[in-house]
Amino acid sequence: MDIFLILKDFFLDSIQKKNNKLFIFFLIIGFGIFLLIKLSPSMFPLLLPDSEDYLSISNSSTRTSIYPGINQLTNYLNIDIIELQVILLSFSLSSLIISITYRTKSLIVFLLSLMLLCSNYYYTSFSKTILTESFFFSFINFVMTILIGVSKQTKKTLLLLGTLSGLIITIKPIGIVIVTPIILYLILLNRNFIKQFILITSTLTIIFCESLIFYSYHEQRSSILPETMSGKIYMLSGYKSFDYKVFPNRFHELVKEIEKKSEKINRFLKSVNNPLLKIDLTADYEVVFQTQTFNIIKMQDSILFQEFKDDKKNFYICLKNNILNYLSLSFSHYLGQWLTGPKFIFWDDLVKIGEKNIPFYENLILSSSEFDKPSKIILYISLFFFLSLFLIFTLISFISILDVFKRRKVDLVALLVATAQLYLVTTSLVNISTIRYLMPIYPVVILTIILFLFNKINSIFISSNFSNIKKD
Repeated sequence: MDIFLILKDFFLDSIQKKNNKLFIFFLIIGFGIFLLIKLSPSMFPLLLPDSEDYLSISNSSTRTSIYPGINQLTNYLNIDIIELQVILLSFSLSSLIISITYRTKSLIVFLLSLMLLCSNYYYTSFSKTILTESFFFSFINFVMTILIGVSKQTKKTLLLLGTLSGLIITIKPIGIVIVTPIILYLILLNRNFIKQFILITSTLTIIFCESLIFYSYHEQRSSILPETMSGKIYMLSGYKSFDYKVFPNRFHELVKEIEKKSEKINRFLKSVNNPLLKIDLTADYEVVFQTQTFNIIKMQDSILFQEFKDDKKNFYICLKNNILNYLSLSFSHYLGQWLTGPKFIFWDDLVKIGEKNIPFYENLILSSSEFDKPSKIILYISLFFFLSLFLIFTLISFISILDVFKRRKVDLVALLVATAQLYLVTTSLVNISTIRYLMPIYPVVILTIILFLFNKINSIFISSNFSNIKKD
């Protein structure tokens, strides 16, 4: 108990005095998290299927140049990029923990944020593989650190925020969804034209520099959107209301063939009674359609198949005629982003069905990325934890929206809610469901819940004290 009191006195004293102790504490926490990540198990191998694209800028025209550029630079300087990722993620988490503790002046908040942010080794495992996620997480964490910990933005702070925003956008294009509400919030908060100019210009400068680097290696950008959008068309083609005749005549036979396969999959999914398993399998089958459709339908005309995928009009035609089914599928993906491996937890349910009764079973197995599967107990605990997070965060989201309309003012909690929800909704609309897509904003969700509860408890405590004073 004495040790706890000493820690409390030292920690709160270092925050209140705003001296070197705070920076020292930041370094200590950062180094501790670094050791924790280094010693914790990694759920992924060093190289995943997408990793090849990030080894060099010239390897892929569908990826931005930031990560492969950093990789090439670290190779030239003889620096291990994995070590750099672990260091950056460690100190970005340390800065987040320090910032929310500085804001709340609460040891309980410190311990809670430390435990929840650092115990998720699925999240930290991304720092040990060649993918953009680790840098993406770190840049987001540093932006959130400034938003939470800095009460007044100076020109230097906005320059840093703009630079980090540019990096978030350019390392993963989905980052623009995270950055947009933050930039709008900062523009409204800082009515000074020079400050607004610094924020926007620094963001655009990073985007411009990335484009210069990219186009020095490639003539034009490609996109993985044709695969993701065509996967949605193929998935929706199995619904009863789907009509292949709405597409151009030359694609009718192709879509009819895909429709037959999709109907088979959708009939199977309807027969799955476990709703969590159904959500997981729906996402997996959409991945199958994204990557393996040509092999499934065994079509000879590869040119026609590619033309159908590349023609953006086909997705809009499908969306126009199947909007409700598309939203239903997207809602399934939204829920699926909060689920940790129902397919592995409820594997016995699939075994009972039998491989022969599961459509395209071999293709389904290939749809999952390689990773070290935790024990069933850990998977159950994780599933319960993330479902609890979903329910709490959803409730806070509704309350925050009502507060914004009531007060006509956007506070920090409302901004964090808007940022996280906009990202999750967009991801579910354009991609599939996987817990991997929740990870970039996992710290945002945790800190939003902590801040919301702290503010509510604090306001109740203040109201109670005020009532007691009035009685006296």
